[in-house]
Amino acid sequence: MARKMYWIKWLICIALAAVFFLIPTSDIYTPTLQRFFAITVFVMAVVAFNFFDMAIPAFALPIAYILFQVAPPATVFAPWTGGTTIFMIIGAFVFSNLLDECGLLRRISYWTIVKLGGSFTGMVFAVFLAGAILSLLTFNNGYMVEVFLAYSVCVTLKLTKGSKEAALICCAGALGAQGLVACTYYPAADGLVTAALAGMLPDIQFGYFTRAFYNWPIFLTCFLTLFILTKFYKTKKLKSAENMDEFKKKYEELGKMTAAEKKAVVCSVILLVFLITSPIHKLPSEYAFLVLPWIMVLPGMRIGTIQSVNNIKLGVLFFITGCMSIGTVGVAVGLDDMISVGLAPMLSNLGPFALMFAFVGLGALANMALTPFAMLSGLSVPFCQVALDMGLNPMFSLMCLAISTAAVFMPHEIVCYAVLYSFGYIKMKDFIFMVGLNTIITFIIMGIIIFPWWNFIGLI
Repeated sequence: MARKMYWIKWLICIALAAVFFLIPTSDIYTPTLQRFFAITVFVMAVVAFNFFDMAIPAFALPIAYILFQVAPPATVFAPWTGGTTIFMIIGAFVFSNLLDECGLLRRISYWTIVKLGGSFTGMVFAVFLAGAILSLLTFNNGYMVEVFLAYSVCVTLKLTKGSKEAALICCAGALGAQGLVACTYYPAADGLVTAALAGMLPDIQFGYFTRAFYNWPIFLTCFLTLFILTKFYKTKKLKSAENMDEFKKKYEELGKMTAAEKKAVVCSVILLVFLITSPIHKLPSEYAFLVLPWIMVLPGMRIGTIQSVNNIKLGVLFFITGCMSIGTVGVAVGLDDMISVGLAPMLSNLGPFALMFAFVGLGALANMALTPFAMLSGLSVPFCQVALDMGLNPMFSLMCLAISTAAVFMPHEIVCYAVLYSFGYIKMKDFIFMVGLNTIITFIIMGIIIFPWWNFIGLI
């Protein structure tokens, strides 16, 4: 049966790619665009079904663009040679790995659970808040630490796989890992957007507070989701965190804060101050990630070792650059013009309120096939073009796009969700219900809080 499902999944990948060859070509939907869509969707489907390590399809994507003459090598590999974005992302990965290697992230995680996890309800919110803190400290690169924290909580509390207790912990871990990306500084994602918009809006910038300033109500959606779920599942009657002693023991075993951890805190403060004061000193924010992580691995610093560099997940790194290639190649073959021409007539009659939901809805649909990085890279230019054509601030469309990255329903849409689901502690139906509830609440919050806020600050 398993073998049969394996081949069925491959047939699905092929069928999804073949659909684009059934659509007649035209002056707008050219044969080149036809091959672009077929290759992109096929590779993303392969990623979603997890046939190989992520590095393999990530390598295959740009090579396929070249072999099938979608774009020349200079365009396909522009993410590696066209700026500092990819090196900024590498620096961000090294920085988060160093915080993990020196033990600072574990200390924060255990401290949060010990202080807030006195009851099962408290444990749910403690797992989420630990993830939120890790997201702020690692600039959304510490998601795998949060995923394994949620897993360790399930194991330590001896929760039954598939139980509602385990599902709630997994949901808290998922929202803590990726639920706040729309309202917290995310240099990897912002770098993809600025790279995609380099030819169209070269002056577009994302500061440390950009996402938080526009999208801060998203934080409320995660809290509200967990609050509703704890009431729905009546967590007061569930097993309390009776194995809290295990977490207290783990926290006590860490002992006093080490010199390496203290240095890591100082470096984190320096990095944060540099990012916050970027509008004052006028230096690009990526400089911090190009310099500071490498100072931290110097032998005299003793914060971490070269292992923090070796632990960079090359599959994820190459996947990010592959997603960046989707954006550069898509623009080169006319994807932005096609979407602009196709969407403009449909969206031109919409007011800003309806357009906001249309942008987020389209991003959420694209996210099911393209993954967040690919979606951000591929849709930034056409979405901005539609906004400009309608006389709107392009940041309006970009913030909608940022919100759509967390508007998910299935575990395959985000890598860390897929990893969390693979542990087997949450059933598919529970995952869809819980994360889907967060998406629905997000749309509600958009209507009653975000849109009025955007009006108030003059974004609309």
